[in-house]
Amino acid sequence: MAKKSTRANQPGNPDPYSALPFIGKSIGKGLAIPGGRSFWNLPAKGGYRGGNRTGQAAALAFLKFLREVKRVEGRSAGSTLQLIVLDMLGRGVVGSGDSLCGQAVGFFSEIEEALYPFVQLMEGLDSITFESLASHMREGLARTKADERAELRQINSDIARRGWQTRRRRIRKVGATAELRP
Repeated sequence: MAKKSTRANQPGNPDPYSALPFIGKSIGKGLAIPGGRSFWNLPAKGGYRGGNRTGQAAALAFLKFLREVKRVEGRSAGSTLQLIVLDMLGRGVVGSGDSLCGQAVGFFSEIEEALYPFVQLMEGLDSITFESLASHMREGLARTKADERAELRQINSDIARRGWQTRRRRIRKVGATAELRP
């Protein structure tokens, strides 16, 4: 489990994920990532409390990773958190009631604590009501496979017409100002 200390933004490091101590070779359950990588490669040991401490430390490692990788031009960690969550779910974290559950609770509790100072800076949230958010949630839940295919066609058309970088800037801007698209 102990890994050599590696900076995520080390020059010449082809794999910034090598800095994260909880990412490793797939252990059978979880995501089917090409190359057999697991984004939650921690053993189910230590009970709930030990898992909680482990999850907190993993969250801090993840936050440090985000801070270092952001400084590296051309590298993005934009999908890492979703891969961690999907791997946790694939390993049966929900309802496990023991170490894996403690790891997830510790991880996300630490992430939540880290988010508090940032949400205070997002003044755009003040103009959004919980009712409008609930409405957007209902709209999302009402979507069909046909809606999904149509949106993917539109995204592909946008990419072909304007280029991916333009779309990424627009997505970042929306996230930073906390606006909702109709």
